Amino acid sequence: MIISLIELVPGHDTRQAMVEILHFVESRLVRHPGCVCCRIYEGLDENHTILYIEQWESEQALYNHIRSSLYLPVLNAIDLARKEPKISFHEVSNMRSMDLIEALRNKITN
Repeated sequence: MIISLIELVPGHDTRQAMVEILHFVESRLVRHPGCVCCRIYEGLDENHTILYIEQWESEQALYNHIRSSLYLPVLNAIDLARKEPKISFHEVSNMRSMDLIEALRNKITN
């Protein structure tokens, strides 16, 4: 699994446009092959930071998306940022769930 994180600081006059662009992409990615999910979060910080997250089944699925025309609006949203965006891609090789929490909490009580 691959997770793409893009952290954007919008300009005062570009935040709404940035959010609309990202929602446009999000609405189309739900049917995109290999896309697990896509989310947009707006921070309550002074910069109103926007966090755009995509989760992909495979590296190839992400690469296909980045090469597609549907990625152009993402690039347009990046261009609207007031500061240099923070972009990172994370390859997840091991995932845990509630079992990790239970195992760690049980060590505390034992």
